[in-house]
Amino acid sequence: MKAISREDLILSHNSNYKFEINYPGDDKMKEVLENLKEQLQNYKENHIDYDYKILLSSGEEVNFTFVKKNLAHLFGVDSQAIKDTDYLQKQLKIERLHSFKILELLTEDPTCAIAFNKKYDGKLLNPYRIKARTEAMRNISEIQDMNFFVINHDKEISTTTSALNSNKIIVRKHEGRNYDYSMLTIVDKEELKYLESIFLSSTKDYKFKKQKVAIPIEMSISRDPIITLRQQNKTLKSRLIELRNDLDEHDASIDVTDLVIKLLEDEQKRGKRK
Repeated sequence: MKAISREDLILSHNSNYKFEINYPGDDKMKEVLENLKEQLQNYKENHIDYDYKILLSSGEEVNFTFVKKNLAHLFGVDSQAIKDTDYLQKQLKIERLHSFKILELLTEDPTCAIAFNKKYDGKLLNPYRIKARTEAMRNISEIQDMNFFVINHDKEISTTTSALNSNKIIVRKHEGRNYDYSMLTIVDKEELKYLESIFLSSTKDYKFKKQKVAIPIEMSISRDPIITLRQQNKTLKSRLIELRNDLDEHDASIDVTDLVIKLLEDEQKRGKRK
């Protein structure tokens, strides 16, 4: 079996991408499952079924929800393959095993989960995919700081992203050794609304190429009570400048409305008067 490469790990966000991997050892696998447990708890405390509504500098609005039934997929756990074994159902005498319950079972007892994975030749849990997506989720879950941008993804422009159904990609800088961004891909269309995937990415990522990019102006979260967050004009200006620098090498453009331009002009005038 070959050792996993950086390119393999980038591609591993796609559940349909198959490659042989070296098992990292029980200790590393346990660490992966413990990190997964930590992010599962983070989800329960801060994101469970909350609706996010984000107004962008382009004038568009992005809507999404971290729904429970989609979480195993986002974390890179193939819950269907696990259900197909019938092993957990028989062991725990559970008639119907939902994907969210599978995540809870895997993280409740990592030693048991490792033994279960070995029983099926280590093919049920991909530690590299889970690790990458867990890291990405840890970063994306901090979006309340409004420090992210959104690619208005048009796959007709870049044929290399034609496999993605998403029309919006939330991008947040990733403070990691090998990767520059965490990305959350979103299908937000009239007939379909769901989170497609989450993964780590490099600066050279093709998803930026010739795309239009916007930053958040306002975000509301359907917690109790509802949280509404707004960008200050000064912060908005500095983040647009930073974004321009990031996008220069991708031939991408920043999408802003006349209203946002006016806000920035007003901020500039106030700065001159001081």
